[in-house]
Amino acid sequence: AKPGAAVIDKPGSYEVLGVKVEGIPSFHDKSGGRERGSNTIFRFEFEGMSFCHLGDLGHLLTEEQLSKVRGVDVLMIPVGGKFTINAKEATQIFEAVSPRICIPMHYKVRGLSLPISGVEPFLKGKPRVRNIGGPTVQISKDSLPPEPEVWVLSL
Repeated sequence: AKPGAAVIDKPGSYEVLGVKVEGIPSFHDKSGGRERGSNTIFRFEFEGMSFCHLGDLGHLLTEEQLSKVRGVDVLMIPVGGKFTINAKEATQIFEAVSPRICIPMHYKVRGLSLPISGVEPFLKGKPRVRNIGGPTVQISKDSLPPEPEVWVLSL
């Protein structure tokens, strides 16, 4: 980390430079962490928006976890399966959380040799998919869509 950077790498509630962060304990597998260990879901709030990064989530959310992330503005969700949740599980979480923007992550891209799925199975049947056309996007409170959309970033 850069000098002076705040590193948050475990569950708990924090506030750094006006950004509220909540780390929510979860697991990297369906067996309570016995296969791949723990995972921390991060929910953070700033500039009037809420974001959730599910990390390497390996299971469906419990009702307690869901209550802490339901209704966030932006949800970053793994969809590749094998080492994280798969497209079907990701769709269940996406529908339960109902974010304004959902950004899929941890899926197979060109040059990656891991045995995981691409993003296409997650996108199948989703009515509002937007291909961003690059690896970054700017989001403001005013740019949030009125209905949930899936935004796909690319390399």
